Amino acid sequence: MRLSFILLFTMLFISIDTFSQCEGRYETPIFENIKVDTITYSDVTGFKMDVYTATDDDYIGLKPLIILAHGGAFYAGSTETPTMQRLCNEFAKRGYVAASIQYTLTDLSNLLDSLSMTETVMQAIGDGKAAIRWFRKDAAENGNQFNIDSDQIFAGGNSAGAVLMNNLAYMDEDDVLPAYMDSIILANGGLEGTAGNFGYSSEINGVLNLAGAIYRRSIISNNTAPPLFSIHGDADDVVPFDCNNVFWGDFGDMLIEMCGSSVINDEANIIGLPNELVTLEGYKHTPWETNLEIMSTLVESLSNFVYNLVDCDLTDITEHSIVYNLKAYPNPTKGHINIDFQDFGTLFELVLIDLSGKIVFEDVSNGSFYSLNKSNFESGVYIMTAKSDQYTLKTKIIFN
Repeated sequence: MRLSFILLFTMLFISIDTFSQCEGRYETPIFENIKVDTITYSDVTGFKMDVYTATDDDYIGLKPLIILAHGGAFYAGSTETPTMQRLCNEFAKRGYVAASIQYTLTDLSNLLDSLSMTETVMQAIGDGKAAIRWFRKDAAENGNQFNIDSDQIFAGGNSAGAVLMNNLAYMDEDDVLPAYMDSIILANGGLEGTAGNFGYSSEINGVLNLAGAIYRRSIISNNTAPPLFSIHGDADDVVPFDCNNVFWGDFGDMLIEMCGSSVINDEANIIGLPNELVTLEGYKHTPWETNLEIMSTLVESLSNFVYNLVDCDLTDITEHSIVYNLKAYPNPTKGHINIDFQDFGTLFELVLIDLSGKIVFEDVSNGSFYSLNKSNFESGVYIMTAKSDQYTLKTKIIFN
């Protein structure tokens, strides 16, 4: 097997000390017992996802999350396809929370209809964004049952799932698209879709592209977009390694030109977007599904890529620190709200975020109490986090 590696990681490499900071987490499989919880992430569609966590992991701090979408040409596949199960198990064994999501599929009869396929893909992108938002909503409103770190969410997919996640990550409001694409996006509620969990961010911190593609190379245009990992056979006859037409129909010229990992990598290099491409020379579509050696290469490459992006907190990892409830009163309030630290010390770094994940306020408190004035903030729900050398405190704050 011949592998070609193209790396652009000067912006990504964290110090070699990261291993000691993570104490083996996130790089190598250190847990054995994995459980799978099936969660309904959209009240609109009823779509579900399987969430993988290690039951023998006693770390109760916040953990990075990896969300994956299965392959199947947007008409087949499920959360339980072997590739999804293998990857989710591998990531959970390394200490991540991993999820395999269900998303919109079409009928086999629509595969030669470009317009119908475009509608399906855009709906699927909206589903992926709703799944990402579900985790942030759960973290903010429902006690964060999987202890995910909302600031460390990675997403990717296999084949069609990679097409979904690539376009989810890089297609934005500034892209110049054909009129028919704009109409489809508008009918689907915009790029965020209509699948629910609104009011939360669908941003991600890294993209895992397994034999996927994007709609037009021009979509790769923002060097502050998420870093990208790609793996692809250069003889792929299903999803093009370069650019080619994928779906066609009764609309005259070809409507859908998809550009695969080679072009994505080239565009990323041009604009300075951190990326890695693993080229499987001479291989066709998704060879890891039938070749155990290539699957092992895939797992190792994915693991290394995400590991180099993960931010470890030495104190949290070492001490397994608990997130304690932060006292705040009166809450809700129309005026001042008092933050009470007296049971935990005096020196805390304070961060207030809104439900979209945006930081709206930061400060340092060196006393037992701190006061916030509603007049400085818009009405709404916020999350206050206070961190000291020993404690992490968190609470929901409501300004009426």
